[in-house]
Amino acid sequence: MIKFEKKHLQILGLAISFPSFILALAWGTHELIKAEFFSPAVGWSFFFIVMANFLFILVKLAFRKKK
Repeated sequence: MIKFEKKHLQILGLAISFPSFILALAWGTHELIKAEFFSPAVGWSFFFIVMANFLFILVKLAFRKKK
């Protein structure tokens, strides 16, 4: 049986959850735009800001766990 270190499993878990996070965020943003809570420009901005924040956290955790 393959054994993984705990620090690798945490990063792997985040990386695996990434596609479902994108789908949920895109769907949620679409629904907010459709309900006219956001304009399309604000919706796209919201989507990309949240995505950039998620990627930043993922990379930050990877570098922190690398040590």
